[in-house]
Parts: sequence; C-alpha cells; structure tokens
Amino acid sequence: MRTPDTRPPQVELDVDKMRPVVGAGRGYSPASSNAGLRLHSAPLQQQRPLRHSDDRLASHRGLVVHIPLVEGGLMNGPTHGPTTAIETDYLVVGAGAMGIAFTDTLLAESEARVVIVDRAHQPGGHWTTAYPFVRLHQPSAYYGVNSRALGNNTIDAVGWNRGLNELASVGEICAYFDAVMQQQFLPSGRVEYFPMSDYLGDGRFRTLGGAECRVTVRRRIVDATYLQAVVPSMRPAPYSVAPGIDCIAPNDLAKFSARDRYVVVGAGKTGMDVCLWLLRNGVTPRS
Repeated sequence: MRTPDTRPPQVELDVDKMRPVVGAGRGYSPASSNAGLRLHSAPLQQQRPLRHSDDRLASHRGLVVHIPLVEGGLMNGPTHGPTTAIETDYLVVGAGAMGIAFTDTLLAESEARVVIVDRAHQPGGHWTTAYPFVRLHQPSAYYGVNSRALGNNTIDAVGWNRGLNELASVGEICAYFDAVMQQQFLPSGRVEYFPMSDYLGDGRFRTLGGAECRVTVRRRIVDATYLQAVVPSMRPAPYSVAPGIDCIAPNDLAKFSARDRYVVVGAGKTGMDVCLWLLRNGVTPRS
C-alpha cells in the first residue's frame, strides 16, 4: 500500500521569463489622521514605479525556482490570471498606515469593496524597512486603525520609558498591520490584497509573478503613497563619502562590530534613536 504524498504541489518558474523585482513599498501617515490623503476621480499619473536593472538578474539566467503552491495562490487574497480585469469600488495604492486606516474606515462605514496594491511583502509601509530598534514616539494607544487597538494600553515598568505609556516596537507594529489585514480585511470578503505588486498607473498593476491586472474603479483611486515617505535604508547617502569610511543606515548598525568612533549624521528622531541605542549598549559619548 502506497503512502499518500502529502507534500504541497510545486511550480517551476523560469527566471528568464520573470520581470525585474520592484522596490519596497512606501507611504506613511499617522493613522489617526487623513492628512496628506489624496483621492483621485481620474487614474493616477504621477506614480513612478521603481525598477532594478536587468543586470541584477544576469547571473541567474536559466535558474529554475521551486515554490510551494498554497491555497489562494502566492498572494494573500484571490488570484487572477495574467491581464485579468478586476472591478472594485476603491483602488487603494499603498498598504502603509494611511492606506490601511482609510480601508478600515471604509469597511466600517460602507459596503464598499476595495483592492489594495502595495510593493512591500506585507502591510506596514515604511515600517517594513525600518531599523530594528525603532519604537513609536507616541503611546501605542494613539496609533493604528479605529477598529483594533495597538498594544495593551499598559505602563512600562522598566527601561528609560518606565512610568509612561508603552511604545510599540517595529516588530509589534508590523505584526499589528498584518493582523488587521489577515484577521479583519481579508475575512470580510470585501478586500483583495496584492503585495509585491507594482502600480503602473491608469488602474493597472503588475504582480511579482509578472501577471498584469486592470482594475475598473467605480468610485475612486486612492493614492495612499502621496507623502512619499523615505527612510535611510531606502536610499544611499545623499552626500559624498570619503574612501575608507563605513557609512551605513541605522538598519545595519546592530550588524557591525565595535568601532572606536561613531558619527551620527542628522539630529531628528532617527538620530536620537541611534544615540540612545549606542548609549544603551555601552558606547560612551566621547566615542
């Protein structure tokens, strides 16, 4: 008697036929506000897709990639074949705090259907590329969407924030937005979510697998990337760097071995976070 094969089916992809990978998602706004949100009755024209050079794939020509198929396809939502037409009430471009908060209110106050297109692998906007030691600079209770609380509304008992309201970590924030999508939006049956997809303008987008979809929008196209938030890890340093100098984004700080001296460029919240992280790890101010 043969034992049933319980392994998931496999699909073979020829990298020669794959399209360049698209850059990370962008877009951020405090979810408690719609500041910066722009509604379009006409298709978006100013969205400029980020593309990597084809040279990045040159060394992988002919490679066959095996990816397990999962129920619902490779995306978290209904799948569509190449050049498939989709209809919806609202097309939301960007799954950061702004796009998620807007969709949350739509679901609560209307019967609208929504398609969300985003470049990142999960909801969260700039939080998906933030440095590992970043935390909210406001209490967790004041951030997020209306339908779901972020955190436990507790007072920190230890650390430099002792006695004050908890400040969510980047991991908690990403998990929060993912839970909103997976546990609320998608189960509603009114949201279709396309991560790792490049919005091309005119109601069209391309998925990581190369499938192109055209969306017929009955109400509005919503540009939830309007603020174009950029964090240091999303671009090179905007100034020249002398040879021999290790100039890194805060994301890489925890990966580097100790140095004799540290120079922090910038005195905003990110710069303060870096200084606090160095002090917390025993680096003296004179370094």
